[in-house]
Amino acid sequence: MDFLIDEASSGAAATAGNGVPWRVLIVDDAQEVHEATAFALRGFTFEGRGVELLHARSADAAKDLLRRYEDIAVAIVDVVMETERAGIQLIDWMRNELGNHLTRIILRTGQPGYAPESDVIVQHEIDGYKEKSEMTRTRLVTMLVTSLRGYRQLRALEHHEAGLRQLVDGLADLLDTPDVATLTRTMIEQLAALFRAPATGVVCACERAPAGTGGCAELAVSDLHLLAARGDYAVANAACACEVDPTDLTAALRACLDACEPVVAHGHACLFLHTAGGLCGVAAVRLPDDAVEPAEAHELLRLFAINAAVRYQNARLFEHVHTLAYTDTSTGLPNFAAFTETFAAYCDAHPDANAMVVLFDVQRYRVIEHGVGPEHALKALQAAGERLRTGLPDAPVVAHRRGDEFAVMLVGDQVARPEEIAGRIDRLFETPLRVGDVVFTLRPRLAMATREGPADDAPTLARRAGVALDELRRSGTGAGRYLVYRHDMSEAAYERLRIATLLSSEDTADLCHVYCQPILDTHSERVVAGEALLRFIQHDGTMISTASAIAAAEASGLILDLGHWALRQSLHQHRRLLDAGLKVRINVNLSPAQIQSNQITRIFDDAFAETGFDPNYLNIEVTEGIFMEGDAGTIAFLEWLRDKGARIHIDDFGTGYSSLSYLRKLPVDGLKIDRSFVMDMVDNPDCSAVIGSIVGVGNALGLELTAEGVETRNQRDALEKLGVEKLQGFLYAKALPHEGFLAYAQGHADG
Repeated sequence: MDFLIDEASSGAAATAGNGVPWRVLIVDDAQEVHEATAFALRGFTFEGRGVELLHARSADAAKDLLRRYEDIAVAIVDVVMETERAGIQLIDWMRNELGNHLTRIILRTGQPGYAPESDVIVQHEIDGYKEKSEMTRTRLVTMLVTSLRGYRQLRALEHHEAGLRQLVDGLADLLDTPDVATLTRTMIEQLAALFRAPATGVVCACERAPAGTGGCAELAVSDLHLLAARGDYAVANAACACEVDPTDLTAALRACLDACEPVVAHGHACLFLHTAGGLCGVAAVRLPDDAVEPAEAHELLRLFAINAAVRYQNARLFEHVHTLAYTDTSTGLPNFAAFTETFAAYCDAHPDANAMVVLFDVQRYRVIEHGVGPEHALKALQAAGERLRTGLPDAPVVAHRRGDEFAVMLVGDQVARPEEIAGRIDRLFETPLRVGDVVFTLRPRLAMATREGPADDAPTLARRAGVALDELRRSGTGAGRYLVYRHDMSEAAYERLRIATLLSSEDTADLCHVYCQPILDTHSERVVAGEALLRFIQHDGTMISTASAIAAAEASGLILDLGHWALRQSLHQHRRLLDAGLKVRINVNLSPAQIQSNQITRIFDDAFAETGFDPNYLNIEVTEGIFMEGDAGTIAFLEWLRDKGARIHIDDFGTGYSSLSYLRKLPVDGLKIDRSFVMDMVDNPDCSAVIGSIVGVGNALGLELTAEGVETRNQRDALEKLGVEKLQGFLYAKALPHEGFLAYAQGHADG
């Protein structure tokens, strides 16, 4: 359809009307927008005159038309055309280089992310801005009427330059005041200046007036909310003009509402304020007896009122946008954008000041959210934010960053006392939160980053504190309640990222290997099992620490995929040993994340089917921690494995919640004594006593006992004497690749 409208042509015929049509320029690179606009304005007239549409598909074409026609009343301009700011640049050229300050501008865009900032709208005298998706015919016509009315009045000003100069200057001041409070005060000052009167007046309005100007006449003066009061009318705590002056002022406001137009009555000059957005109000100034009423006062007041009303509506829009941009809607607190600006402003004013960003999150927030529902959890989060805000009055800003995370800015001497900061915040949450009938005990987790130089802005410190917060999360609930950022934390985080990248690359299979460490019978020293252990070997032959690789996999969410691969590979390799006649068992470690996966049963079924592995030769090693929450799904899964022939061993026994009471109730077949006890047992009687106690528990419950970390003959002999049945450690062998383990097992098959 591009052929219907040339690149730069007047293209469309004038719409209906008897007078000379208003020229309206449409600037948009989308053909359908031109057609839709022309269609929407069919039959449109204003003051008996139709419109002649001029069409431009680019900023350059629009410039040609603006040079050719000096009487273009309104330009409807797309923000994003050949470039992201083509529309804004065109307007800047028109105002500043062409010197055209008469043509009214309506901005619209199909890409909300490129919406102009408020100062651009103000600076370039833009009458309206809408997204294309919001631009209904009614809104288009309403904005066009407002713009045409403004254009007509500004054209009339050219013929009354001397008498209108003061008004033009006043409107310029209004353009520079986008917030409502400043705007309404300026309106009083400009209206008073127009009559050379003292600035004693009010602005009052109702923003939900009945539809149409006629509906304003139905309002009582008491329905108007007092927005601004100057001079003698500045009465403290007054909410309505009736409370300021219930006689002449009230009568003047009533006369203006009844007339629905500007009036000079009862010793006051009144502007009638009305917009399509639902505003109905009056700006009034008191006139002294000797007030000078300028010529054409009625038209001047009408023009002032039109512009003031539109500027008021724009100011409210700007404030609303500002609220959306800088307020977190879920908590009512400032958002992180507001936090960043406050931090920057403080540091600009105090360049050498101490400043700190504290990140706060709630331990186990998801458990709360899932337990009581998102609505109650959100209310608890709102209450937590309010406690932080009111409980830290010396914090320049407390903001909601994301999820259950808050950001607090602290300054001054307290920055050097992180323990004190943590204590202050802990005390804020000693009292449980009550939301309806639910009581929450929130446990805060804190991470802190201190400003070290001028380049350390809020986002930088938040990133650093985030690294420390991740360290706390990774370390679990026993790691402490707060952590101060250190630069080596970033290095560790980067290393985890590097390893995670390797693990997620196409060369993962070459990087990951399953080794096996022999487990021997204590008495015969025959190999009875092997523990499958992951090893990570890079192309250059260097090994990545297993602990670092596992931590990277957990942090990046790769742990499930890695664990599933390791399971299949372990069973596949060990099946070859069984086929070779070595009837030894394989120990496979499962992480809590794997066990709690809702697909874990299917994964094992698939692995058994794929490898043909007999579960009767499988030992599963788990840590004590998975039993602490009493998860029924975990117990059911482990019982399912036992029913298939597998045995369940508790790894690192003795370092956690070791308890005879829970061992009696769980599907457990064996215990692996942690290497920390074995290491010191010969020289430390306490360690030997602990091992003796574990052996006693195991024997009482009929559990198989294995000692890890056996490195010396003295340790081996002591363990045998205590009754430990199986041994594992460097005394016998380190973890071996498959062929090495096969050879070792064959060599120790008969003891």
